[in-house]
Amino acid sequence: MKKRLLSILTALCLCLTLLPTAVLAEDSRLAEPDEALAASNGTSVAYLTLAGKGAIMSWHKTLEDAISAAMKLADSENANVDIIIDETVETLSVTGTPEICSAHNITLDLQGCAVSGTISVGSTDGTQTGTLEIKDNQTFGGRGSIENVAVHTHSSLTLNGTVQTGIGAISHDADASITLLSGNIGAVKRATPDYASYLGAERAYYAYDSGTKGSILTIAEVEARMQNGAAVAVAPCEHSKGRLSGRDFTCAYCGKEIKDNDVVLTETDGTMTLYTADKLRNALSDAQSKPNSTVKLLTNITSDAPFTITSGSFTLDLAGCNLTVTNDAALTIKGNTTNVAICNSATSQQASVKATGNYAKAVRVDGGAHVELGSATGGTILFTAQSPVAALADEVRAAELRDGTLTIFNGEFTGMSAGVYVAFSGSSTATPPTLVIHGGKFSATVATGSGLYAPNGGTISLSGGEYHKISTRGNAFSYLADDSTFSTTNDGNGVIDRTNPGEALNGTVYVVSHTHDFSTNAKCVCGLSCPHTDVDTDTGICNDCKQRAGSVKLTKGSTVTFYNSLPAAVSEAAKYENAGSTVTLLTDFDDLGRDDQLTIGWHSDVTLDLNGKKVNMSGVLFHLAGADGKLTVVNTATTQAEVRVIGAFAFAQSGTSVTIGRKGGSESNIYFSAHPLANFAENKQNMTLTIYGGEYYSNSFVLDIETAGAAVNIHGGKFAFNTGGGIYLKGGSTLRLSGGEFGEIWNYDCPYLNLLADGCAFADTDGNVVDATAYDFFKKSCKVVSGHTHQSRPDMDGKCACGYVCPHTNINSTGHCDACGGDFPAELTTDGKTTHHETLEHALNAAASGSTIRLINATMLGSVNYTLADKAVTIDLNGQNLTVGLVGNPTNTGATLQINGSGAVIFTGAGSVQPYIYLDKNLAADNQTAFLGGTFSSILQSNDNITVLPTLAQANGFALRNADGSWLSLSGLAAEELQNVTASAVPVAVVTMPEDASQVYGDKALPADLTKLTICVAKDFSATVTWKTGERVLSAKTWSSGGEYTYPALSYTGDLLDKGEYPLTCVITAVDKTGKTFTAYETVAPKLAVTAANAEIKTAPKAVPELTYDTTAHALITPGAAEHGTLQYALSENGPYSADVPIATGAGTYQVWYKIVPDKNYAAPAAQFVEVRIASATLTVTALDKQITAGQPAPDLASPVSGKDYRADGLLGKDTLAAVTLTYNETPDTNKAGSYIINISATLANYDITTIPGTLTIVPRRSASGGSTTYPVNTPSKVANGTVTVSPKNASKGDTVTVTVKSDSGYVLETISVTDKNGNDLKLTDKGNGKYTFTMPTSKVEIKVTFMEDNSVLNFFYDVPNDAYYYEAVKWAAENGITGGVGNSLFAPNQPCTRAQIVTFLWRAAGSPVVNYLMPFTDVNEGAYYAEAVRWAASIGIVTGLTEMTFGTNDVCTRAQAATMIYRYAQAQGKGFTGAWMFLLPFTDVPEWAYESVAWCYMNGVTTGVNETAFAPGNDCTRAQIVTFLWRAFSK
Repeated sequence: MKKRLLSILTALCLCLTLLPTAVLAEDSRLAEPDEALAASNGTSVAYLTLAGKGAIMSWHKTLEDAISAAMKLADSENANVDIIIDETVETLSVTGTPEICSAHNITLDLQGCAVSGTISVGSTDGTQTGTLEIKDNQTFGGRGSIENVAVHTHSSLTLNGTVQTGIGAISHDADASITLLSGNIGAVKRATPDYASYLGAERAYYAYDSGTKGSILTIAEVEARMQNGAAVAVAPCEHSKGRLSGRDFTCAYCGKEIKDNDVVLTETDGTMTLYTADKLRNALSDAQSKPNSTVKLLTNITSDAPFTITSGSFTLDLAGCNLTVTNDAALTIKGNTTNVAICNSATSQQASVKATGNYAKAVRVDGGAHVELGSATGGTILFTAQSPVAALADEVRAAELRDGTLTIFNGEFTGMSAGVYVAFSGSSTATPPTLVIHGGKFSATVATGSGLYAPNGGTISLSGGEYHKISTRGNAFSYLADDSTFSTTNDGNGVIDRTNPGEALNGTVYVVSHTHDFSTNAKCVCGLSCPHTDVDTDTGICNDCKQRAGSVKLTKGSTVTFYNSLPAAVSEAAKYENAGSTVTLLTDFDDLGRDDQLTIGWHSDVTLDLNGKKVNMSGVLFHLAGADGKLTVVNTATTQAEVRVIGAFAFAQSGTSVTIGRKGGSESNIYFSAHPLANFAENKQNMTLTIYGGEYYSNSFVLDIETAGAAVNIHGGKFAFNTGGGIYLKGGSTLRLSGGEFGEIWNYDCPYLNLLADGCAFADTDGNVVDATAYDFFKKSCKVVSGHTHQSRPDMDGKCACGYVCPHTNINSTGHCDACGGDFPAELTTDGKTTHHETLEHALNAAASGSTIRLINATMLGSVNYTLADKAVTIDLNGQNLTVGLVGNPTNTGATLQINGSGAVIFTGAGSVQPYIYLDKNLAADNQTAFLGGTFSSILQSNDNITVLPTLAQANGFALRNADGSWLSLSGLAAEELQNVTASAVPVAVVTMPEDASQVYGDKALPADLTKLTICVAKDFSATVTWKTGERVLSAKTWSSGGEYTYPALSYTGDLLDKGEYPLTCVITAVDKTGKTFTAYETVAPKLAVTAANAEIKTAPKAVPELTYDTTAHALITPGAAEHGTLQYALSENGPYSADVPIATGAGTYQVWYKIVPDKNYAAPAAQFVEVRIASATLTVTALDKQITAGQPAPDLASPVSGKDYRADGLLGKDTLAAVTLTYNETPDTNKAGSYIINISATLANYDITTIPGTLTIVPRRSASGGSTTYPVNTPSKVANGTVTVSPKNASKGDTVTVTVKSDSGYVLETISVTDKNGNDLKLTDKGNGKYTFTMPTSKVEIKVTFMEDNSVLNFFYDVPNDAYYYEAVKWAAENGITGGVGNSLFAPNQPCTRAQIVTFLWRAAGSPVVNYLMPFTDVNEGAYYAEAVRWAASIGIVTGLTEMTFGTNDVCTRAQAATMIYRYAQAQGKGFTGAWMFLLPFTDVPEWAYESVAWCYMNGVTTGVNETAFAPGNDCTRAQIVTFLWRAFSK
């Protein structure tokens, strides 16, 4: 497209080469070059221009031709020549090696093209020289390249493109010149390339990888990269590393010297950034993102604004300089991740930080920051805070610590109220700040001030420093670091006694190093008592002061602490964090009182080593007060320890435990006299006392155990009271004995045997084992012996000498007990407890209802007659054959078993019963007798009632089958005798049956009502429930084991059931473990109803938008879609409906109804409609203007004729206007001159009609002498984008002339003016509908009209590229009606603007306000398009005119004048500068009268200048520039 446009404009380009160059565009962009006005023939690849000229001199099809032509053109024109590759050419290849040889400079602009091959600069033989500069237009990507360039003797090459502009390889002769300004190179083909000599001024090399510029390189790094085949880029040097000499910096990369620097930021890799003094804030800000960097001052700096550091880890090196801030806080450092050190590297030169604001602080630390001031080896820093307001002295401190850590190594700190102030609230919930001072001098200038002021303390450590008064509410001596003390002299000879400091801290004090001497009364001269850090751990004697360090020691790991108080030592050991501590007695404690009780707390773990000492106490020694507390009491000494107390241990919480001695009895040589030894709290659990040895005496029971939560384990020891007793047990406690000697054991809780641990037995005092079930423990002493083995024998009734009875846990398969040798063929289980019996009679006698008797050996059961008539038992035959009679005086004496009365037997297991079972005829229906297993040779029931067995089978869930495996039905059970039948549990019993169910078509899940089916499946059976309708199986579910089940929610298989009603059959089958099937039920259930599902509209029909009448039929909707049905449409609710989309032609509103015709098994929802509108077409009917001379009759309007009396615009097809009526607004007086409105009305279906009235003009009659003079009304012969007509075309003075303007489609009227022969503007009256009137003067008149594009339907401009800096601005101006194009979709961005145009643009941007203000300028006519804009601008002081009376309407506006107008508008809105202001513009060319305006525009982003240092105030302001100014000022 661009090439076609360029071809069309080639001729125009050649003409325009004589015009002046375009004005400088905003943001330093020049107007488009002249190649935009000329084009190749489509096959050319490059064109030539003279350097600095825009005209294209020639086009060329190859680059070789262009090079040859360029040299000829340079010679013929004696000028430098540019070779420009067409921007549409992406790649080129040169053949041969074209040589550039010329006395003039040749420039090759690649414009993004990649050139392969080699270009030679100068001749190969060295006889001719050349100069080549390679450029690359950034507009077209700036990524052009040349494969090879060879530079020969005395020739030169300059690479000046973008960083992406590349040369694959450069080869050059020794005396050739290479200059690299911007670009990248892949190789230099020379034995020893001199890379340093190639660099242009202030240029450096950079790594270049994957088309991206990387880090800066030294020459050595360049050489290494190039040797490895890696490319390098050349770009302006960053000056990031170099050598600093004083304030002067020499760049390590390009050698440039930068003098008189004020601040330098040095990173860990040596990278440096230089700053001026006013940019110290920037340096500190940059350092926050560069860990371990250093900001160094190179000169004294004064600032009126404080400095705040909020993050980072870096050093501020004052380097002997002074930093002064005439504000409250010179340096505020905050943030819990901030780590800043302030030092002075100039060891021989003093530096300072000074604040002189009202609330001055040299340094303030807050927000958790970590700050270090000074250094151990650096020079001195003076930190000073001085306020000009004496009344604010209390707030003026040299250093203020609020939150964080402040470490001071040295320096002098002088504030009005404090040298250093610690601002801690003292709240228990707040984290105190940390102050660490190693040295320095701290003072205040007011008498009441302090060198160190910490009103609420804090975490403070002092190891050095000189303080002129220390003020704190805390103990200042607690701030001293180890081996430090306060002294009144700097040499340490004036050490202050901390126990009696007097007023010493209110004067000058020093913190000095100090070695403590405790040889005198265990106290140092500084007042500190001996800490006993060197103590003999066996004796407790301190080796420093030779005094006892304590009577008891606390050991935690390797840490030993001494105490004089046993309660204090135990209290410390009992703390949770000290779990595992040991408290060792070093002396006897003979005088402990009731209040000295030792408390074991929550989760404590304490060991008390009595160490052979004695403890006497008139109370309970230990109180186990915390849950899960643990106490161990031992005696590691060889001598016996003694404990004489009222009570030894009070258990108060669950989980507490006490252990005396060690396992095996070691460390238990302790004598206890306690009354009693332990007390256990009620309602607590898991309180444990474990005793491994010792002697225990009491005047009552040694242990009185009456609490259910207590557990006492005794492994050894002697227990007796003064009259012979020992232990009392009652209340559900646990006592476990595995050793020990006891005076008495009173046990009310359990058999004595239950007290013994495994392998233990009771013995008398001689050691003989005694029967615990018969021994008198209440009156006799005993001991517990271990290693006991039970000796149980049949002749002893299974009972051991210790009283133990054999549990028969080792019964073999024949009923023989391997432990005691007895035979026990019947096993009885009642309520979960199992016993063994020698006969079945014994088992039946011992059984209760619900018991189970398992037969082990039927041959040993015995044959005693037995009647079962009062209990229901289960007999597990267990594979045995029961043949002996059990009936005593039975009705049928031959029966194995007769069941009558309330007796019942449940047979289970495999086995057999002979000869037969007899069921009494009177057994009730709820009798529990059941045959669940076994084989029976005969089952008899009275012929008087053969329903007993069926009744029992149904009630108790069993079934019988014949020898052939066939099941007996219930009717088959109703027989007098059944022979050789095998019993089993009933496979399935139905608990509940479901009710009627229903579901919606399409849902395959069986209805919830069907899940009401509940069945019981017998043990050893699986069951299957199958739902059917007719022969079709809907669903089946199988359970593989016995139990009660509810039919789950399942989905049926196969095709969907159609809508309708279905009878259902439920089939229940069971399979036993042999694989045989039993059909238990086949029942017809109530019906399943399947109802229709709903068809749905998947996509609703939508009205076709924006329909307009055009005489053709339109589809009214876009069709919808239905799910499970078909959509049909109609134009009324009652139809008729059809699948076809309705159509309509005429304008109006239609209701399109739609409904679903449902598929089988679906129901349709109600019909719906969508409303559709066909808009009327637009028709404009205009009454045509008419003119007569006074005295002539008025034209007859009764029968108007198209084209003669009116014009119709917009009729479509064959439509004709039906009725048109023309009338005058009043009856014309045709005897005199004047004008009348011709009103028009018209009607036509399907159209919205706009009528435009016409005008009847009556011109005066000429007199006989020639009459009045008429003058021509001149209109343009052709107006772009619209038309203009006048009536009359000639008029006399005073006549009313009507001007009618009509714009083309897409355009609107922009300006209209009427001027007399002297160029004066005449007043126009807007009559509406494009009609304007004016009064004819005594001269001819000239009418001028311009049209602009209609911004409401904006078509953007061909001459506004998408990447133009003014693109968004032009778009905004067009869309907001500020200005339109100049026609033909052109904006003319470089066309200069007049003052009238710019004021009009500004007025429109401000909303076109209307003001009542007398126009001060005589050159602004009231009817001019810009009149209201100038009136408004003058009323609020935006313009004052070139003179008091002259505005300068058509004068071209300069950039400075435009900036001034915009600034004055801002001032009128209250947004300009107020009061004193100061701003240094980067521009050097702004005159004083425009400085404030341009400064405001620059600060607010309205302008950025034409380059970094120039604004070009006198240049014409172009259309692109003014809309850019306005867009930036108004759109933000």
